Amino acid sequence: MNRCDFRFVASLLLALVSAGIFAEEGVEPSAGQPQTEQQNVEKKAITDADCLECHGQKGFAVPLGEDGSPPYRHLDVDAAALRASIHGRYRCLDCHSDIESLPHDQDLETVDCVNCHIRQGEGAAPERAAWLHSDSLDIVIQTKRYTHSVHAQKKGAKDNATCADCHTAHYVFPSDDPRSSTYKLNAPESCGSCHEKELTEYRQSIHGASLKTPWKGDSATCTDCHSAHRIAEGEALSAQRVITEQCGTCHDREARSYKATTHGQLAWLGDTKVALCKDCHDPHNTHKVDDAASKISDENRLETCRKCHEDAGPDFVHFRAHADMGDFKRNPELWWLGRVMVAIIILTLFFFYSHSMLWFWRELKSRPYEWVVVDGKRFRVRAKRIKHNSGRSFQRFSWQWRLNHWALALSVLTLVLT
Repeated sequence: MNRCDFRFVASLLLALVSAGIFAEEGVEPSAGQPQTEQQNVEKKAITDADCLECHGQKGFAVPLGEDGSPPYRHLDVDAAALRASIHGRYRCLDCHSDIESLPHDQDLETVDCVNCHIRQGEGAAPERAAWLHSDSLDIVIQTKRYTHSVHAQKKGAKDNATCADCHTAHYVFPSDDPRSSTYKLNAPESCGSCHEKELTEYRQSIHGASLKTPWKGDSATCTDCHSAHRIAEGEALSAQRVITEQCGTCHDREARSYKATTHGQLAWLGDTKVALCKDCHDPHNTHKVDDAASKISDENRLETCRKCHEDAGPDFVHFRAHADMGDFKRNPELWWLGRVMVAIIILTLFFFYSHSMLWFWRELKSRPYEWVVVDGKRFRVRAKRIKHNSGRSFQRFSWQWRLNHWALALSVLTLVLT
């Protein structure tokens, strides 16, 4: 054995002995570290190509019934569509983080989209400053709104809807992309997978019929009325206000005229029993006024009003729910009435302001003055007014007039305050 071989063997024996000593004494870097490092190595070794060996096969599914019977849960992924989506630059394991090795366990944790998107706002000050001017801010806001919505209830709840239920799990595109499940033309079908009754009514409504006829302009879809992430219980005040506000984004004139009525004012004060847009026009089965199927058509209007006003008669339906004094074409008599009232107000204010100014001028001119000589110079100073009936009281108004004045003042103040 030459000298080099001897050194090699000696070094090898020394290393083996040292390893045995450390193992016997229990000297380890940290508890559980060797296993974790091995898992991390295995996890890093898993590539998207490995995942697609199974999930890339079209029709790949697992049976949900007993003994391999239907129904089946489809687990195949369109790799090309996934790569083209917003999340296409991420690895499979970035979302499915509990997969440590292949083949993976059958029961995996549900991917938590909220946890990732909420953390987009975290970071150092320079990064956060740039983040505040990026699209990430809107994503965090929308995610936060979702966590407070009715859809974010615990799994298994009646109204629960996860991110994947609306956006799909793997094919997430911007909402203005026709490939997106939340695209304007696709949203009704996505929402209708849970809300089947509402989808059927919507398809028959003017909104649903006009949605796919571009020459009629953009029509309202589910998210236009309910919003995308601020969805609350239908009877909640927050939901009613959101929906009513959303109606105004398209029907601005009608929304303004509604808010000027008793219905609109009471609704904005928090009355949940007053009529909203949805109560008269039907939330999903909306039709034109001249359509016999409409709730506010000539044939159905009285019946609609009687849902709240049980004693309503035939003349009751002549009430103009959207009367607008600024629209001469639709309401000429109200337009003229409004102009006359404005003229009366202007003339009244002009008269009383003029009267007050003239009174002030007369008081100024009638002030008594006297001349005072100081150091040979004459000065005009205001003289003390002589009060001929000082100390005596006179009743200017009877108790009836005083009572009327108090009632008028209190009624005006009450009207202003409420």
